[in-house]
Amino acid sequence: MARGGARPGAGRPKNARTSTEAERKAAAVGISPLDYMLAVINDERADEARRDQMAIAAAPFIHPLPSKRERSSVYDAYLPPILRGKI
Repeated sequence: MARGGARPGAGRPKNARTSTEAERKAAAVGISPLDYMLAVINDERADEARRDQMAIAAAPFIHPLPSKRERSSVYDAYLPPILRGKI
């Protein structure tokens, strides 16, 4: 049973595009991915499902999750005192 070594078809394909190429193209157009998503969200002619998907994709960039410390203090307000350790 062979182990390791080169395998046919393994590895990165030749002439594969890199993320920096995509970033350069976006910069050449002059619009960021977030700006594009917001444009689709605000386009009333766009399909409702597409607008929903763009809103889901853009949400983490616009409304980031609070840090763990902030989350714990926010959630503590909703816990009964016995679970907060105050009794």
